[in-house]
Amino acid sequence: MTSALPGATTHCDDHDRLLEIDSSVQLQLDPRYVDTGDIITAAGVSAGIDMALHLIVRLHSEDRAREIKRGIQYEPEPQCRTWRSCCRLVAPVR
Repeated sequence: MTSALPGATTHCDDHDRLLEIDSSVQLQLDPRYVDTGDIITAAGVSAGIDMALHLIVRLHSEDRAREIKRGIQYEPEPQCRTWRSCCRLVAPVR
């Protein structure tokens, strides 16, 4: 069976769950978002903002994405550059 998600990411707390749903997913642990062309997945809430800005660039322009980023006052400076390293810093909320 071919996966509907040739490449994907999700929040680190949900990696195992995603693979339970579809073990053929090529899970990418480090990127904040993965764009396979038809499907874009994000690794959490702020990564979803990054993903949305990426989509605005893809569908409109970098200038428009910058305008929106400025409008929502989004200036990300994550303490870690990859989700794998972030998940090591933060204990899962249960």
